[in-house]
Amino acid sequence: MAEKRLVVAFRSRTARGLFSALSDLYHYYGVTSSRKYVEQFSNGITVMSIYLRPAMTLEGEYPPLEQSIHQITKEISLLYCLPHNKLHDLFTSGELSLQETVYGHCAWVFIQHFLNRLGSEYVSLTDILDPKSNVHTALLSKLKRRLRTETFTPDYILEIIQSYPGLVRALYASFASVHLAVGADFERHFIAPTPALEVMSDAKLKEKITREVSNEHEEMVMTAFRVFNNAILKTNYFTPTKVALSFRLDPAFLPEIEYPRRLYGMFLVIGAEFRGFHLRFKDVARGGIRIVKSRSKEAYGINARNLFDENYGLSSTQQRKNKDIPEGGSKGVILLDAKMQDHSEEAFEKYIDSIIDLLLPGVTPGIKNPIVDLYGKQEILFMGPDENTADLVDWATEHARKRGAPWWKSFFTGKSPKLGGIPHDEYGMTTLSVRDNEILLSNEKMATESSARIPT
Repeated sequence: MAEKRLVVAFRSRTARGLFSALSDLYHYYGVTSSRKYVEQFSNGITVMSIYLRPAMTLEGEYPPLEQSIHQITKEISLLYCLPHNKLHDLFTSGELSLQETVYGHCAWVFIQHFLNRLGSEYVSLTDILDPKSNVHTALLSKLKRRLRTETFTPDYILEIIQSYPGLVRALYASFASVHLAVGADFERHFIAPTPALEVMSDAKLKEKITREVSNEHEEMVMTAFRVFNNAILKTNYFTPTKVALSFRLDPAFLPEIEYPRRLYGMFLVIGAEFRGFHLRFKDVARGGIRIVKSRSKEAYGINARNLFDENYGLSSTQQRKNKDIPEGGSKGVILLDAKMQDHSEEAFEKYIDSIIDLLLPGVTPGIKNPIVDLYGKQEILFMGPDENTADLVDWATEHARKRGAPWWKSFFTGKSPKLGGIPHDEYGMTTLSVRDNEILLSNEKMATESSARIPT
């Protein structure tokens, strides 16, 4: 029986769980392996070699081996980004494809942060209460926190999503119909990730959701998928090679009552080790990228719940700091997953690379294909170091240069002098360095006074 060898290479420590998840992927396409090899090299690269052949024991009709392997190679990057997504069981059972479950996972993350849980009653209450009263403000803050934490937990949202795989499939079809670019070899090789499905309009999707769900909570969660779809301006989801999933979102969906200052740009990034945002208030804006760590599972839950609001607040503060200069304010926040607290470097690198995917045009077929760009304008981000990232900015600068970014020199401040930068921690641009500078000046002053003292 004919065999085909599939070779997958990636940086070590960046794809935990990929080896086992690959089995689920090729079984989905009616393929099995006769033998597998994993080798780790001294340069930090891991190579997996898998010998594939048609599975004789699996029931169902499957495409020819070459077509199946072609599709597997296209979807491996999704597995690399999220080896075990929250809907993976629906994939292994065959209810949903890998593309649909990864999409569902991304929507699940989005919904946690943006499901409007305050409602019209909260808005009415804010109109009644006095915003100048500290007591009223504290009351609203407590009510807002309780509504957000007790109504829709991540587990509750996931439970609802898992109950409606048919809706996830229909919503994914709508998403893919917009953002799946058709390449030159699309017709010849592409295998539909799902059974033939009508691509429904947003209005029809709304009707379908209302018709199929059982209660108001379920309708709110599944409607948030539509909000997610409509907000996406561009994504690297269908890029053949990627290390994390990035989405450029239109922030117009954010409720003004909660976020009165309108954002200009908004990125959501989801990876195996983290989730993160990048927010800015002007087209040309700069701010630091920070990595948030959690000491416990409980701390992680709090950090995840507050992630977007913290990022929004930091960006808003940076905007006010920059009020007298041409640059607006921005901020990026990367939240490490609860079990990935020692993976700051990997998370940062994936975050940066996946955002660059959306800033540079894809010009390498099969590696970086062109993406569907509903934003339609060139976009450049300007970043800097912040908590837990000061020693990573040189890598980001060099990586932008390797990716061919014409703006690589201005991409990050705080880089080393050899790259044309001024390290913040050495030249009085951070709290610690200001203190060190003050001590140095004080010591110099004392030395000067001591040498100038007239002996008695």
